[in-house]
Amino acid sequence: MAHDTHFGLSRRELEEQLRWLLVKPLPKEPEKLVEAIGHIVTTLISKNNEAIARCIADRERTDMPGHS
Repeated sequence: MAHDTHFGLSRRELEEQLRWLLVKPLPKEPEKLVEAIGHIVTTLISKNNEAIARCIADRERTDMPGHS
């Protein structure tokens, strides 16, 4: 992972997360639909941010070979 230039979730991982979030049917009412889509988008962003933070933390570790 130290030489990997990829940060965050891959497209495939994001799609898997999206499928998981869409297990429950979306509401038909426009107001509730907007709220549900907002929840999905913010959840995906949050999960991606967590993955980015893990990548950064792994790169900053000094106790692994190849790290200063």
